[in-house]
Amino acid sequence: MSWRDLTPKQRDSIILRREVEGTASLARELNMPQDSLRRAMNHWKKKRQATEAKPSSAELFHILKNRPYSLIELSNLFDRSVETILTWINELKEEGYTIVEESNHVQVNTVLPKKEYAPAKTLADELGHNIKFAVLSDTHCGSIYSQPSAIYKFVKIVYEEGIKHIFVPGDLTCGLWGYAGQEYDMIPTIRPKIVPNHIVTDGEIELADTYLPKYEGLKYYILGGNHDYWHIIRSGIDAVAKFCSKRDDCVFLGYDVADLPLTENAMIRLWHPSGGVPYALSYRLQKGAEILAFTELAKAVETNSSPKIRILLAGHLHVETKFHHGPMVASLVGCFEGQSGYLKRKGLFPEIGGQIWDIMITDKGLLQRVKYEFIPFNEIENDWMNFPAPGIDDIVREADIVETLFKLETNGNE
Repeated sequence: MSWRDLTPKQRDSIILRREVEGTASLARELNMPQDSLRRAMNHWKKKRQATEAKPSSAELFHILKNRPYSLIELSNLFDRSVETILTWINELKEEGYTIVEESNHVQVNTVLPKKEYAPAKTLADELGHNIKFAVLSDTHCGSIYSQPSAIYKFVKIVYEEGIKHIFVPGDLTCGLWGYAGQEYDMIPTIRPKIVPNHIVTDGEIELADTYLPKYEGLKYYILGGNHDYWHIIRSGIDAVAKFCSKRDDCVFLGYDVADLPLTENAMIRLWHPSGGVPYALSYRLQKGAEILAFTELAKAVETNSSPKIRILLAGHLHVETKFHHGPMVASLVGCFEGQSGYLKRKGLFPEIGGQIWDIMITDKGLLQRVKYEFIPFNEIENDWMNFPAPGIDDIVREADIVETLFKLETNGNE
C-alpha cells in the first residue's frame, strides 16, 4: 500500500505514528523513500490544518501513553495553540482518561492509582451496634457469563430486608486483553478485536450501570480488582472510578485493599487477592488472615491501641467459604459470573451468589454475634441477552429473574 492509496483517516494516523515510530519505519511499511514520505506528510498536514482536523481521543492516548510531552511539544506536533491543546487534554479527562499534568508536561498514567476516600464514620445505627450489610463480588460486567438476573434478584432481596450497604470486593468489569482468548468470553459487540479498547471500556461501564440496580438509600462500596485494572493498562481509562463518578449511590475505594469503619472501634477489610484457586479452597484466605492478624497486632503495639479489623472479605477466587480466626472472621464471598471459558479450561466451577451478614459488635469493637447467609443462584446461560447491551438496539424480552437454589419440591407427602 502506498501513500496515494491511504484514506484521510489512515494518513492522519501515519502522521501521529511518526512521532513514536519514526519516518524510516513508516517509509519501509509504505515502500517509499523517506524524503518522499516527509514531503507527502508535510503537504497533507498543511491541507488538514486548513480544515481544522482534530485527532481522536484514542489517537491522543496513543501519543501520550509513551512518554511525557510538554504543551509546547504538543502545540508544535499538531500545529495548534497551547489553549487548543489544553482544551483537548480537558476533554480527555472528562472522558475518563487518567491524565497526569506535572511541570507543564502531560502524560497518560497507567500506574495503579492510589485512591483517597472518606466513607461514613460508622455504619452502625443509633440504636446500638447491630449491623447488617451485604456482599456482591466479581460481577465481571462485559462477560457473556455474567449473571445480571442473579444480581437483580440478590439486590432486591437485600433491599427488602432493610440492608442499605453492599460491599463489592473487586472485578466490577471483566476487563480486556487479560488472558489469551478472553475476547471470546466477552459480549460480541464490545470485543476488543472488533471495537477500539476505549469503546470496550465504556461498554463495560454501561453494562455495570445496567446490572447494578438503584434503590433509595442503598449504597455500593466498590473496590477495583485485577480485571478492572486491565482497563487502565489497555485503554488508559479507570473504569471503576469513571463508573462511580456517574452514580451517586457508589463509592470508589481504590484497588486491591480497602479498610472501612463499622464502628469507632471495629473495621472491615475488602481484599482482592491475586493468583488462581489453590487445591485447598481456604488456603489463600487463611494465609491472608494470618498476615492481617500479625500486621494488626504490630500496629496495635506501635500505637498502644487495640486491633480493629474484625472481618476480612475476599473476592477474586469465585468460591465461597467462611471461618473464624481469633477475634476475626474471614470469608471468600462467591461471585456473579458463571463458568467462563477460562474456568472450563482450568476445570473450576464458580459459586454464584451473594452474602448477607448480621453482626453484633460490643462497645470495645469485639464481635459478639455473627449471623451469616450465602444466597446461591443457578447459572443462566447467555443471561446477558436478557438485558440491554451496547451495540444492540432491539431488546425483545424482559429479564428472566433467576430464583434462589434449595427451593424444595414436595411429592404430596409433607
